[in-house]
Amino acid sequence: SSGSGGVGLMQSLDGKNPVWYNWCLERSHYHSWENMVDEFERQGISVGVYLNPHIEEVPVHMRSGRRYLFGEAHAKGYFVREPDNGADGRGGMYNYFRKRGRCGLIDVTNPKAAKWYKSVVKQEVLSLAGASFWLADLDTGAPLDGSYWDGGTNLGLHNSYATEWARVNREALRESGRDGDGFFVTPGAYAGTVGHAGATACPPDRAADPRRPDEALRCAYEGVINSGMSGLTHAHSAVCLAPSSPPGGTHPPGFGGRAREAVCRWLEMAAFTALFRVHDGGAGADGCGPDGAFGDDLVLRQLARWAHVYVALADYRLGLIDEASRRGIPVVRHPYLHFPEDGNFSRLKDEKGAHKSSADAFMLGELIYIVPVLKMGVKKMSVYLPRGAWIHLWTGEQVTDQESLGKTVKVQCAVGEPPVFIRDCETMYQFVSSLRRKGVIDKIKRKEHRERKFPLKIIKS
Repeated sequence: SSGSGGVGLMQSLDGKNPVWYNWCLERSHYHSWENMVDEFERQGISVGVYLNPHIEEVPVHMRSGRRYLFGEAHAKGYFVREPDNGADGRGGMYNYFRKRGRCGLIDVTNPKAAKWYKSVVKQEVLSLAGASFWLADLDTGAPLDGSYWDGGTNLGLHNSYATEWARVNREALRESGRDGDGFFVTPGAYAGTVGHAGATACPPDRAADPRRPDEALRCAYEGVINSGMSGLTHAHSAVCLAPSSPPGGTHPPGFGGRAREAVCRWLEMAAFTALFRVHDGGAGADGCGPDGAFGDDLVLRQLARWAHVYVALADYRLGLIDEASRRGIPVVRHPYLHFPEDGNFSRLKDEKGAHKSSADAFMLGELIYIVPVLKMGVKKMSVYLPRGAWIHLWTGEQVTDQESLGKTVKVQCAVGEPPVFIRDCETMYQFVSSLRRKGVIDKIKRKEHRERKFPLKIIKS
């Protein structure tokens, strides 16, 4: 899929501005887009693009030969307005990018504006670009001090805008006859969003302290499991590869220490969610320079490793997605859904415990139990396992038996091998076999196998 270089991000002719929000295929940049999409499809690869509800005023010298969306929307009054003023009671367009130029936000409370933007999605994204999916980003969302077509309160619209934005994208998908054949991801949700979008991404990078990359990781974890409990069935979080900047600064020089480890731990967690997705690598040149994530050998090795894990889970995950569509059960689950009687998943801690469950864990379906490593520098952990028999993924060791009603065990958790436990069944045997073929898991030594009290299917060599 594309990252931030999809439809509508138009490079300027003078090279001073990197992109413009004009959601049309930029043919001067993508000379053979259709051929590329066709070639990817022949390889079984779907192409996705980026989209958001903001539209920028493209400079005059760059409008020739392009559809000018800003001009269309502005002429028809489809943007959110400044607070009402003047004799006619109407303010001017609410401008988002004041330092760079003019940029409007589509007022999705206006039925005509919503219908127009749906036509943009259907024509520019689905038809001309041939996209199979897209990230329907929200950026900063609806402004608190904006004026809206339906007269709603600013605070109310700030929250419900996410739902209306999801509705626009969902209806565009359905009206194009692509429902079931395509999808979109939205990074924001509110009451009612679940009726329009199941695939949601948690953007933690803005919520966390930029000097503490592990805080972003915890935000991602809590966002994913809470989304599932709220009915958003395909929750995930794009791995933020770019190290966060200190307040008022730019990306810190180099990509190491806590930032590197946090990214690796994030990749570990993301491989067991509904979508495995990353942001750009930061530090310029799409993160490929020596100070960017894609220029870091450890991060690249871990990215490849966890991509293999995600692919190995494809059949199992498709079954969970089908179950989610029929029953509304999330793909990524809080353990409470399967173990409601276990107080370790229902008790809340006091203020010092940040009001979280007393066990930081989540499940992919009911066969895989993951304990993400949320603190940096940790090599060994005490992990709580709920009732039943669990097998440690990386060693093949059965750490609890069927009679266990819940047990805390200590496990190694080096980078690349977080605490992950599976059930003993044919589905997981196929998963482990796939990881062995890719070299992600070493074969269990025969001596260890002979010393088992009984042969488990998943540890057969």
